Amino acid sequence: MPVRQPRVWLILGLVAALLAAFAVTTVAAAPARAAELVDNPDFEQGTRHWRTNGSDEVLRVQEVSGSPAAVLTTTRTTHAVLNDTTNSVTDTGAVGASYRVQARLRGTPGADGALRLREVSSRGTIEHETSFTLGDSWRTVELTVRTTHPNASLDLNVVAWDLAVGQRLVIDSVRMERVGSGAQPTPEPCTGEVPDSTLFGASMTTSGISAEDSLARLDSAFGTIPVVRVFDPNLPFEWSHRRNDVLDGRTMVMSFRPMPQEVLSGRHDAFFRRWFAQAPEDRTIYWSYIHEPEPLIRDGRFTMSQYKQAWRRIESIADEACKPNMFATLILTGWTATPASGRDYRDYDAGRDVIDVLAWDPYNGASDPDRDYYSPVSDFMAPAVQTSLQDGRPWGIAETGSRLIPGDSGPGRARWLRSLAEYAVANDAQFVTYFQSTRDGDWRLNDQHSRAVWREFAARR
Repeated sequence: MPVRQPRVWLILGLVAALLAAFAVTTVAAAPARAAELVDNPDFEQGTRHWRTNGSDEVLRVQEVSGSPAAVLTTTRTTHAVLNDTTNSVTDTGAVGASYRVQARLRGTPGADGALRLREVSSRGTIEHETSFTLGDSWRTVELTVRTTHPNASLDLNVVAWDLAVGQRLVIDSVRMERVGSGAQPTPEPCTGEVPDSTLFGASMTTSGISAEDSLARLDSAFGTIPVVRVFDPNLPFEWSHRRNDVLDGRTMVMSFRPMPQEVLSGRHDAFFRRWFAQAPEDRTIYWSYIHEPEPLIRDGRFTMSQYKQAWRRIESIADEACKPNMFATLILTGWTATPASGRDYRDYDAGRDVIDVLAWDPYNGASDPDRDYYSPVSDFMAPAVQTSLQDGRPWGIAETGSRLIPGDSGPGRARWLRSLAEYAVANDAQFVTYFQSTRDGDWRLNDQHSRAVWREFAARR
C-alpha cells in the first residue's frame, strides 16, 4: 500500500541528569519554516503554473545539473520573462508586510536581467527588483520587499533583458515566503501511515434527523459500516459535539467549507488550532477542505490560487498538532479526471507536502437523470483510479452512486456495485463511501439486491 508522505517533527532537546533523581528537561522545537508561496517552485511538474509574456519567448523545462530547470530562449531579441501564471500571493493584507524572494540562475555569460516582484492593487502597480548578470555557474539572487499598498497581489517574474536568439536564461528553485511577525510558519510535518485495507461505507446526513438515528439507518441497511462520510457546510463540527461520540470507532471521511477568503484572513486560525489539537487519535480521519471545488472556482467564488493557499494555511495548523491519524484529503469530481473535462487535477492540488490522499466523486449519470444504463467501471471510474495510481499517493472514493435505471428492480445495480467494489479493492483504494442520499436524485440503495452487495463489502476489514 502507498504510504503517506513522510512527516517528521524536528525537536531539539536537552536531557539532564540530576542528583538523587532522573528528570527530562522541556524540549524546544526547532524554528518553523515559513510557508512556501510559489507553486511548482522546482519545476518538477514541468511548466505548470509558469508562463512567458510573449509569443517570441520560449519556455521549456530540461534536466540541468541533474535536476529539472526552466530554460528561457527567444525567437528574436526581446525581453524574456518567466511569469507565475497566477499571482503567487493574492492578498498581502495591511501595508508593511515583508516578503523574501529568491531564485537560482545561470545562463549565457554576460546576459543580464532582474528578479522582480510586482505589487498590484487598485491603486496601481509598483515594481520591486534586483539586477543580476548571468554566468556559467549557478548563483542565487534574492530580493526582500516591504509592501506599500494594502490588499495587493504579488506577481513574481524572472526577466532577462534583450535576450538574443541563441542565448538562454536558466532558472531553478524559485522561492517566496512571508517574513517577519506576519509570516505564517510551516511546522516540520509529522509521521503518519495510511491503513492497509479498503473500507466500504456510506454518507451520513444530519438534515432533519439526529446523528444517532442517521447512523442507525445506515447500520440497519449495510451492517455496522466501518467508514462514514460526513459533510459540514461551514466549519467542521466541534469534537465536543454529540456526533463525535456517535462516530466513535469509525473511520471518518469528512469535509468542511469556509471560503478561502475567510481562511486567508486568519479569522479561523484559532478555531482550527483548537480543532486539530482536540481531534481524537483513536480512529483514522480523512479530512478535506472544500470537496469538489471545481464549480466554485469556475463560477468565480474564489480563485484556484486562493483555494490552494487556504489549503496550505489549514494544513500548517494541522501540522502544529501533529496527529498521525489525520490525513489531508483532496476530493475532486470524477469528471475532472476524464480527458473530456479539459481539467488537470494538479491545478487544484496544493502540493505533496500538503495533500496526503487523493479522493474522487464519480457517479453513474450524475448530470444525466434519464440515463438508462449502468456505466462500466472502465468508463466512469477508471479515469480517477488510473490518475491516482500514476500520481502515487493513497486514494479513495468519497462519493459514488447510481439511480435505479428504468426496468431494473435492483439486480442490475447490484452487479454494477459489485464491479465497482471489486475494482476498488483490486487497485488498493483506502475507502469507498456510497452517497446514500436523495440530493439531486434518488441514489439510495433501498432494494434488497443492492443492499446485500454493499453489506457484503462493508463487512470486509
